[in-house]
Amino acid sequence: MTLCVTWKDSQGLHMASDSRLTFGRDTRIDIGIKLLRMPCRIYGPWYRNARDLLHEIDVALLISGSHVTSAVTKESLEEVLKSLQAVPGQTRVSFEKVAKVCFVTYRQISRKVCEAFVGPKGIAGIHLAGYCPERKKLRVFEFSTNKETNEHHCEEVLEQPIGFRFMGSGKRLAENHVSVSGCTAYQALHRVIDSKEELTVGGPIQYGRFSEKEFRIYLQSELEGGVVRFPRGGLDLNAAAFSEEPDDLFLSISMLEQGKILRVDE
Repeated sequence: MTLCVTWKDSQGLHMASDSRLTFGRDTRIDIGIKLLRMPCRIYGPWYRNARDLLHEIDVALLISGSHVTSAVTKESLEEVLKSLQAVPGQTRVSFEKVAKVCFVTYRQISRKVCEAFVGPKGIAGIHLAGYCPERKKLRVFEFSTNKETNEHHCEEVLEQPIGFRFMGSGKRLAENHVSVSGCTAYQALHRVIDSKEELTVGGPIQYGRFSEKEFRIYLQSELEGGVVRFPRGGLDLNAAAFSEEPDDLFLSISMLEQGKILRVDE
């Protein structure tokens, strides 16, 4: 399980989560990548073995719940989003229509996983965000599944300039932190992780935000044994093994200093 949050404030649209994966009752490991940027490419019709790229949209995906459903859904969304097609003058090119494609994908995968062998344990939730060419603004949609009926729902959320939306096993605790102490949504995520009240929530925080139409994921550095680490799921993107030779490729890392993230929504 997990704790994910999407929020809007005066500085824009933000998304964050923990990194914990839970297997069975007692096995937990902090290697999950739950926040992703997926490029969505929308093309015009084929003409003489070529077609025009009409739109390219950064889709931000935040996912919680079943590891099986999450993993297969992420793989499937990468496949469908890379090549959508629109008919000029007929197709509504909006983020709502992109979200519809993603929801149908999510619903098909979730239904099959839940029916096959895991039941309610196969449930996953999604926050999907991106720029809408039709309305010329960022929009957020939430996908959810009713664990009793296996019915799936899609709704637009965070339509106001300020607000937050939690999902996952730590949702109640996080909402309580905000209600009682008046802390920010990000601070509530941090407190649930630090308190260890919900054992299915833990590990390094994953954080991303939109800069106009572009979504960028940032890493928080950690100091371990005198060595700086940049954790991303189960990876250390600053590991020496990635660049042992002078002609090796380097990983491009967007860094966010510890503490700087706290100023995002203060």
